[in-house]
Amino acid sequence: MKRLLLTALFFLLAFIVLNAQPHNKKTIPEGFAAGFVVTPDNATLEGHIKSNMKKNGEIIFLSPDGKKTKYNALQLSAVTIDNNHFIGANNAFYKIVTDGLKIKLLRKASQSSGIAYNGSEPIAVNSGEGAYDDYFIQTVSTEKLQLVSKKDFQKIFASACADCTILADES
Repeated sequence: MKRLLLTALFFLLAFIVLNAQPHNKKTIPEGFAAGFVVTPDNATLEGHIKSNMKKNGEIIFLSPDGKKTKYNALQLSAVTIDNNHFIGANNAFYKIVTDGLKIKLLRKASQSSGIAYNGSEPIAVNSGEGAYDDYFIQTVSTEKLQLVSKKDFQKIFASACADCTILADES
């Protein structure tokens, strides 16, 4: 009788221990990172993201229900992967290096060309001027991207910061 009671107690304890193991259903799949995307209509989708920006100019979004979707820069306004923020413009992703009140400093994070469709008509698109890792500034008022080269650095920042009295007083 003692042996039967000890055996039953052993199995009960083993059952409790096995069911008490943490079930981490929110594990991040290999190669993915937590993040969210913002679509052009400002809908925010949270999930896991795998960046293929450098390779082919796209990201793979894994929704909480397990559905994988590929997005390129034309299909998204913004992407956040961990704490890295990107915007989509000119068929390319740009990493936000510094986000100021009047201008943003961006670094080109993808270099891809492809085909977009205007209805049923295919249109060849490229990723605009500049190469991968080139720096750009974007004025908040116009949202226009300007390539920052060593040759034009002073001229571009002088025109972008012309209305900044603090910088004008320093020169």
